[in-house]
Amino acid sequence: MPANYKHVHNDRNRRPKALLRLGALLALMVINSVEMPKNKNYIRPLLFIGILGLAVYLRVHSLNRGVWYDEYSSLQLAQAADFWSASKNYDHPPLFFYLLRHWSSFNHVTWFLRLLSVVFSVASVIVFALWLRLLLPEASIWGALLAATSPGLLFFSQEIRQYSLLTFCCLTAVFFLEKSLQSEERKLKFNLFLFSLFLVLAVSTHLVAVFLLPGVLAYCLADRERIKRSLFVKIVFCEIWPALAFIYYYYFHLMAWQYGSSASWWMPKPGPQLILSNLIEFTGLPQMASGVSAMPHILHSAGRLLFFVALGFLVWSGSYGNIRLVKKPLCLFLGAYIPLVLYSYFFTPVLTSRTTLFMLPFVLAVIALMLASIESQKIKAVAAFSLSYFCMLAALNWVILEAPYERVPWTGLTEAFLNSVKQDSPEKFIISGYPHDTRTMLMYKTNRQFQKNMIPPEEFQCKIFADRSLYFLLQQRRFLTDRELKDSSDFMQRFSDCYDNKELIFNKRGLKLYKFH
Repeated sequence: MPANYKHVHNDRNRRPKALLRLGALLALMVINSVEMPKNKNYIRPLLFIGILGLAVYLRVHSLNRGVWYDEYSSLQLAQAADFWSASKNYDHPPLFFYLLRHWSSFNHVTWFLRLLSVVFSVASVIVFALWLRLLLPEASIWGALLAATSPGLLFFSQEIRQYSLLTFCCLTAVFFLEKSLQSEERKLKFNLFLFSLFLVLAVSTHLVAVFLLPGVLAYCLADRERIKRSLFVKIVFCEIWPALAFIYYYYFHLMAWQYGSSASWWMPKPGPQLILSNLIEFTGLPQMASGVSAMPHILHSAGRLLFFVALGFLVWSGSYGNIRLVKKPLCLFLGAYIPLVLYSYFFTPVLTSRTTLFMLPFVLAVIALMLASIESQKIKAVAAFSLSYFCMLAALNWVILEAPYERVPWTGLTEAFLNSVKQDSPEKFIISGYPHDTRTMLMYKTNRQFQKNMIPPEEFQCKIFADRSLYFLLQQRRFLTDRELKDSSDFMQRFSDCYDNKELIFNKRGLKLYKFH
């Protein structure tokens, strides 16, 4: 059992009460903002400040968690003696790791390292609200509340990875794009320059940002009645620079791609089930329906019921809001999502919740614009209460369960492994779980003080059996496909002979440690 598991349970009865009061207050404020009095314009800024405070609180909650394998690789690259040479052997552009290198020079404790992603995540909430304010002022409050409590954005807001920075750069680029569409001629060049600059920064953070380029074109075409041809040509010209940045990183800087590192990529090709599950993750419902959630099941059921009741009201009444406003972020999302799916199917599979995270705000924008532009005040009140309740549940789920819990329960598994191998050879053990979980466990076994000396994990003669038809032999440092595994008759024979004579030593959240007799 993870060391902090009891601590999480002890705090479950204390922390939710204050957050429940805050959630109730936010719900009342959102309902009151349905029809904002003209003489009370101060309510909306105060409401935004309260939501921003909630966003900060949720993101700084339980920052001092254990670091898992991908985060460890980020720290390894950031701490490399020759950073630029090391960045060429990695499979992501270097911008985030360069920032992390300088950020970690101030302090190297875990909570401070995570704070870099928190800063960009909170900034994303602000930029997202400002973008919606350009489209429809009333939607900015809805969007801020959705972004502040979004399970997807919260999940990656504390990771020592580049996804919060990627989301921030993409949102800022779209914000300056909208300002370009609405700005005067004298400010147009400056806004277009910033639009192109943040697209370059996004590509320099993660190559998947290149799929935002067709999304931007779809965004402009959705509002083609207001966009002149000359302005559209200027926007296309601004997209040349991020495209050149992508070509540079993909073909000249990231040399690991040239050696076929993506040939053993663990993600499957996208099919109907994978695409559907990925789209459902945008709603946050999978995170809300966690099987180990400490929240009463009745709260989850009531929240989902209210969500679908409000949706049914919208469909039944025909109060879809302003279709023209909704069409723009929807086209932006589809213009980026569809090319990513096609690339994942025909080339390298990259369709996961991580790579599509920067598109999540576009979906939230569609919801916010729909609800904010509803004409019927009764339906808007029902939608406001439903949305506030759903956001409160998401915040509670994060505070009680997700944030305090170790992303990978390495503590218990490592201790079980160490205690078991005192008398036996490591080759008598097989670890079942996802590859990144098992690598994280072995990383902590070899190097518990990695934050100080950054020593890479040593080699083990320990076989690791992973799910999803992907197998990882640590001493070879690569994945084995099903076909390759069949050729590895020695390992398969050993595994099949021992399978019926195994002892389960540890089992926690998908990770299992077996000992063979």
